[in-house]
Amino acid sequence: MLARMRKTLISEYIFQIIRRNPLVVFFILSIAFTWIVNLLLVGFFHQEAYTFSLISGFGPVLSAMFVSSIIDTKKTEYRISSWLSAFISVLLIAGLVRWISRIWWKHSLDWDVLPGDIILVVLAAYVIASAFSDKHGIQSLLKPYLNWRVSWIWYVIAIGIWPGITFLGYVLGEWIGLPVPAMPTKPAVPLPLAVIVSFVWAMFFNGALGEEAGWRGFAIPRLQQKFSPLIASIIMGLIWGAFHSIFYFMNLSGKVWFMFWIRLGDIALAILFTWLYNRTKGKSLLPVLLLHASMNATNDYLPRVKLTVYALLGIVVLVIIFTDRMWLFKPIKETDELYDI
Repeated sequence: MLARMRKTLISEYIFQIIRRNPLVVFFILSIAFTWIVNLLLVGFFHQEAYTFSLISGFGPVLSAMFVSSIIDTKKTEYRISSWLSAFISVLLIAGLVRWISRIWWKHSLDWDVLPGDIILVVLAAYVIASAFSDKHGIQSLLKPYLNWRVSWIWYVIAIGIWPGITFLGYVLGEWIGLPVPAMPTKPAVPLPLAVIVSFVWAMFFNGALGEEAGWRGFAIPRLQQKFSPLIASIIMGLIWGAFHSIFYFMNLSGKVWFMFWIRLGDIALAILFTWLYNRTKGKSLLPVLLLHASMNATNDYLPRVKLTVYALLGIVVLVIIFTDRMWLFKPIKETDELYDI
């Protein structure tokens, strides 16, 4: 009896800490999840590095779901049929896309990669299905993934801006005589079909679904309670950089000397994502999800001349900052109030 009371008191103490500091706890859990999965499963147990690095990318959304369930314990309408339908639908679609991508890009199909693939597909299905959770906090966090009612122009920008910057960077790099990477190897299937599959794959598995509900859905609105959109984005970019740094320490993403430029790139991209999120008034996470997926899918089809691409990104971000005067603090309305940081 005494042990049970002590356990209850400890749990309540931990929950109180989370309720008082939801954003800090979220950031710590997001980064810890990613680092632990990579260091333990990839570095120590030598699991397939690429698949488990993708699994670790679900750290932000899982952390945001956990914290949201604690700071908002209200129950909401719940239908097991809706949850199950969403889970099975995404499971089938994501599983098919994952299987097709392994065949088309000639990735390993050995039995030892199957556990990682199963975890990845189940995670994608679980996150989408959780938009129908009976917990109000989790449902509020994830429902914006399913809200498509925003102007079409934001979908065009979300899907098209990064391929446009990458292509212009490639052309500009060739024109001024910079070293230009070779075109990526494409699967031997019709290009439109390959692009669609790559985009859906990136949306489910390569950061978009696993990160955006955390970074933009959970963190940015709370940061903007205390800071201007610009400062909130800079903070978000630094955290995003810390989140990504594990892949450099484990030598999964190229040369270590490039880390500095990637960190600057994370800040610039965080500003772009915040701008898009604010332009859609935070009612939908679909545009930022599609932007994230578009960025990662573009790398499969267009070579990136890093110097010109980041220069063009810098110009776009500067235009956004001055057009929207992002350095100005914009208090949120009472009806939009969130929990304190």
